[in-house]
Order: sequence, then structure tokens, then C-alpha cells
Amino acid sequence: MKVLLIDLDSKIPNLALHKIEMYHELQGHEIIWNNDLFCNSVDMIYVSNVFTINKEKAKFYTQYNAEIGGTGWDIFKKLPDEIENLNPKINFGFTTRGCIRNCHFCFVPKKEGKLEIIGDIYNLWDGKAKKITIMDNNITADKEHFLYILKQGQKEKIELDFNQGIDFRLLDEDMIIEMKKTKLTEIRMSLDNSAFIKQFEEKLKLLRKYWANNRFFVYVFAGTGKGEDYESCLQRLELLKKYKVKPYLMRHESIKKRPEFIKLAQWCNMTQYFFSCTIDEFKLKGSKVNKYVDSIPLFNY
Repeated sequence: MKVLLIDLDSKIPNLALHKIEMYHELQGHEIIWNNDLFCNSVDMIYVSNVFTINKEKAKFYTQYNAEIGGTGWDIFKKLPDEIENLNPKINFGFTTRGCIRNCHFCFVPKKEGKLEIIGDIYNLWDGKAKKITIMDNNITADKEHFLYILKQGQKEKIELDFNQGIDFRLLDEDMIIEMKKTKLTEIRMSLDNSAFIKQFEEKLKLLRKYWANNRFFVYVFAGTGKGEDYESCLQRLELLKKYKVKPYLMRHESIKKRPEFIKLAQWCNMTQYFFSCTIDEFKLKGSKVNKYVDSIPLFNY
């Protein structure tokens, strides 16, 4: 049996497809990745569509009776238990699913529900890699589990990448001290609304008590809600600039094509411009600069 796996949009490993791969390899089946030339000659096609922007691409494979899944296709569709329960040790994955928050722009609460512990680093780690990527949506929501994962990383002397970020609102000094003992990649956080500015400043001060160097990266959400609009985005970005923290503007699909948000994203997502000039100065840059930044593809949510 030949099986074709199509990953439409991931720039990082696709855990669902790797679970499917493992399931079929255990049965001795041949696996082919990302090659449309085999659509007519395989026995089964699985397509992963994570982002809604790629849903039209996914529709192409319906003519081949492909099994299509992913948040961008159907947030409620799940893998069969015999596949979901597999643990391909690819140094990438989840130790918890779900989240305690209910952010209006996020699929996680609807798709996964409340926070649930499903494993630890030994479910992800191949025992050899020096780094693992943990994709938990809000691992800090369970302090005991978060500290446990940090201690596992310390014990095995591996670098932990909390890829989806740390919820700064939940951090306390005990957690930060344990983080300091652990080999970590860049510490990512999100400042999604201007209502969280005061709390962010307090936690940033606490973090910098233990990290003198700039190890922080902050996602800034842009949307249409109160505290998410253009002026609030600019306020949050100016705050990060003041504290010399690298930002990344994530634009909701409802506003991603609006010129003012495109220009704002181009300014803040390129560090050399963000820290060297204001947004107004950036807009007045010469045509050569503007042509350059206008040509840069921007990642949209």
C-alpha cells in the first residue's frame, strides 16, 4: 500500500502527519511526502490544512478522495484513536493540550477544550537530540507541570523551545528561577491587548532581574476589537521599543490587507527599522526602501 502525505502550510514539523506516517510504517506501507505527481498512483492521500488561508488549496485534493484535516479545514475533526495515541519521537510535540484562556481569535478552546496534561518530554525526545520543541498552547497554566518539564530539561541537559510562547500573566518568581536554571531558546510571549500593558511591564521587570541580556520576543496581535486596533497596536509596539524587546505583529485575517497594518507590520517585523526610526519616519523612507519592504512576504494569522 502506498500513502501520500501532503503538508500544505507548516513551516515546522506537522505532528498529525508524522503520527499518520508512523501508523502506516508500522504496517509496512510505503510513505511519500508532498508530491502531487503521485495523486493518481497511491492508495491513500492525507492532507493537512492548518491555516484557513490555505483551504482553497486543500479543496484540490477532494477529487482524489483524500482524507483532509487540520484546523484550517475542520476544527472538530480528529485523528482516529489508534493514530492519535501514537508518539513519534521527532523532538517536537505537546505535553499538554487545550488552554485556560478563551481568546476570541483563537481556535484552541473550541478545538481542544480546557488544559489537559498528555505527557512529558520523554514522549517527544528521541534520546539523542540536544533540543526539543514544545508546542503546548499554554504550558504555564499548570505550574506544577511546567516546573516538572523544566526539571526534565535540566536533567537531560537539552534545550527547550516553548514555541507557542509563555503566558507572562501566569509567571511568578519560582517559575522564572527554574526557567533560569534551564537551557531555553528565545523566550516568547504575547501582548495581545493594551489592557495587559501594566501587567506586562511588571513581569518584564521580574524577568530582567534574572536575564540581563535581551532574551525576549513578543507577538503583538492586531485585530478589530477594543485594545487591538491600530492605535493600541502602535502603543504596544512603542512600549516594546522603549524596553528594547523584539516584536512581531500578527494580523487577524479581517484586517491583514489594510494598508496601515501592512506598513506597521513591515516596520516592526524588521528589527533594523523598528529600532532605528519611528513609524512615521519609516513611511517617509525613500522609494528604494519602500519597494524593498513591500516585496517581503508577511506571515498572517
